[in-house]
Amino acid sequence: MWQINKTHKTKPFTLYGISYGTFLAQRFLRLFPAVADSVVLDGAVAHPATFNQTVSAADEAFTNLMAFCDKHAGCRAAFNQSSSLTTTGSSTRAAAAQIIRTFDSANTTCAQGFRTAMPGVPLAAFVGDNLAYPRIPFGNGSSVDGRGALLALLARANRCDATKGDLAYMQLYGASQQALQALMVPDKGQSDLLLANIFASELARPAVPTLQAFTLAVAQSSLTVLRTALYQLVPLIRAWPKYTDTDDNSWEAPVPQNARAKVLVLAGDLDPQTQLSQAQQVVASLTANGLSAELLRVPSGSHAQGFLHPCATDTIVGFVAATAGSSSAAACERDVVDLSLLDSVAAGVPESAGGRPRRLGRRHLALRA
Repeated sequence: MWQINKTHKTKPFTLYGISYGTFLAQRFLRLFPAVADSVVLDGAVAHPATFNQTVSAADEAFTNLMAFCDKHAGCRAAFNQSSSLTTTGSSTRAAAAQIIRTFDSANTTCAQGFRTAMPGVPLAAFVGDNLAYPRIPFGNGSSVDGRGALLALLARANRCDATKGDLAYMQLYGASQQALQALMVPDKGQSDLLLANIFASELARPAVPTLQAFTLAVAQSSLTVLRTALYQLVPLIRAWPKYTDTDDNSWEAPVPQNARAKVLVLAGDLDPQTQLSQAQQVVASLTANGLSAELLRVPSGSHAQGFLHPCATDTIVGFVAATAGSSSAAACERDVVDLSLLDSVAAGVPESAGGRPRRLGRRHLALRA
């Protein structure tokens, strides 16, 4: 993690991530722990249907991150991932649909059902992509909720592990479908994109890297790691509402009850799914609610490593320390990313000659495992 100089006198503020900014906001929480007093992670977009048809948030995040990691050993060590990720969103969704379709056959055993998964599909992309897409098409006109599919896989894994193929459980699962769906509380303002971004940024050391390994684990009833990973998603599924598509393009930014007067809004600038105008609408909505909001725009194409931009880090430090300073996407794009930071995996915030932490600035950051 990166650390903000503790000698800075910080003032309470709320961190607000919108659209792809949810990914950045979640990274902020890990890089700068215990700095924000309250957090809003808002995946809502103005045109959700168009976004879902054109952009796979999970795939884009992983592709950017892995391409970045290809060139830097420190990044590869920190994320412990394969250096390539070519899986498309359509193939991961096809894998999910095929697993469920085959598994639900009355004559399918546990091992047979899970072995229908497509070999080589990264489990990280599989889960993240299913979280990003509200509906997974089955090809026959029907579809299933993406998060429901993940819960269904968890239910099937538990059933296989406990009963070794008890078909009666399949009937029980059918009866409990409503109970599983009850975990997803419908509400406006947030989307599955939020979950995909969070999950993508949390996959630092996946113990089951591909669907092929996943199927072997299921077939061998070695499900401890799998169950742990999926159960970690359940609180997220409970915490954030189900994706809700709306016909109108107007919406009001949600404000937490404990929101502070100052709000730092994070947005991936020029993202195809959330234009700058939408991020500005968030700021306007927050301002209308009596809050003082400042927008930090991170350049397009630098989502996974956006906080390495010196102008971005300087803006954050200035905001947290209640000093003047703001940044634009154009300024960030002209600036130079300090890639050497990624090679300081074991380092902390550098110290000055007197042993006291230096001011966090352009060259005074370090990445700590």
